[in-house]
Amino acid sequence: MNDREQELSIIHDVLRGNKASYTFLVDKYKNKIYGLLLKMGASTEDAKDMTQETFITAYRKLGSHRTDRSFAGWIYTISIHIFQNRYRGKKHQVHLEITNDLLSSLPNPESEAIHQENRKELSALVNKLPSKYRLMIVLRYTNDLTYEEMEQITGYSINQIRNGLHRAKKRLHKLLTKEGVDLNEMLEHCGDGRVSH
Repeated sequence: MNDREQELSIIHDVLRGNKASYTFLVDKYKNKIYGLLLKMGASTEDAKDMTQETFITAYRKLGSHRTDRSFAGWIYTISIHIFQNRYRGKKHQVHLEITNDLLSSLPNPESEAIHQENRKELSALVNKLPSKYRLMIVLRYTNDLTYEEMEQITGYSINQIRNGLHRAKKRLHKLLTKEGVDLNEMLEHCGDGRVSH
C-alpha cells in the first residue's frame, strides 16, 4: 500500500466514524503545515493557531475531499486560505529558507560566510516580490511540492506556475543586479534544474 492509498484508507476509516484514525493525518502533516505558515510570514503563535484551525477545518470538510486529489495538496490549500484570510491587507514577511535547489552555485562556494550572506540577501529580496510569486517560491523551493500539487493549492494552471516561477526568478535577478550583487549562477540552477531562464 503506497502513501496515497494509506491516506485514502484512513480518510474512509474516519468517515465511517473512527475519529481516532485522524490522528495519523495530523501527526503526518502538522509540522509541514506549521512550517509552511511560518515561512509565509505568520508569527509562531499565529502559525500554531492556524495549524490547529487547518486540521479542525479539514476534519469538518473531510467528506468533501476529492479522492482523485492528494490529501497533502488539499490540506495545504486549507492552510493557505486560512493564512490569507487572517493576513488580508496586512504586510508580512516571508521567512524563506533558501535551499540548495534555489541557491545552487555561488562565486565563492568554499566560503561559508559568503554562502550564508547570499542566502540572507536572496531571502530579503524574495520579500520584495509580489505575494503571488512569493507563494510560488515558498511552495516550490521550501516545501518541495510538485507543479500538480501547486496547481491544486493555488488554482493556477501548471503553465501559469512555470511562468510565475520564471518571472519571479527574473525579478530576483533584476533586484540582485540593481543591488550590485552578481549571482546569476545562483538563479540559473534554480529548483530542480528543469526550470531555466
